[in-house]
Amino acid sequence: INTVSFGNEVTWNIQDGNGTVYASGGPYSSNFTDVVQVCLPDGTILTFNAIDSYGDGWNGGTYEVVCSNGNILANNGGNVPAGTGTSENFSTIGCICPAPTGVSAVAETMNLYQMLFVIFFQKLV
Repeated sequence: INTVSFGNEVTWNIQDGNGTVYASGGPYSSNFTDVVQVCLPDGTILTFNAIDSYGDGWNGGTYEVVCSNGNILANNGGNVPAGTGTSENFSTIGCICPAPTGVSAVAETMNLYQMLFVIFFQKLV
C-alpha cells in the first residue's frame, strides 16, 4: 500500500464472497508505504477493496496484491483508485505460503491458510 496525499482517507480489506475479512489496513499518513504479509486460503476467489473515506480517490496512492511466487494478482491495472474506491477480484490458486521455521513451526504448519501475499502500494511517479 502506498499513499501519496490524504493517506488518512485510505483504507483497504481483503474478503471472500461471504464477507469474511482476511486482512485490512489504514488509515495511513501521507507518503506512507505499508507491506503486509498474509496467508490466505488456497484456491479461493477473494476481493481486494480499496476504500477512500472522502470519496475523491486515493490521490496518487496505489496497491498491489502479490503471490509468494511474484505474480501480481490485483493492482487496479496500475491505476489510482478513484472516487470512493474500487473492488477487484483475484484468485489464490497456485500461491503457497513458505514453510514456517522456529519453535512455532508445527503449529503454523497446521494452519489452514496456505497462501502468502505481500500487499504493497507503489507510488506513481
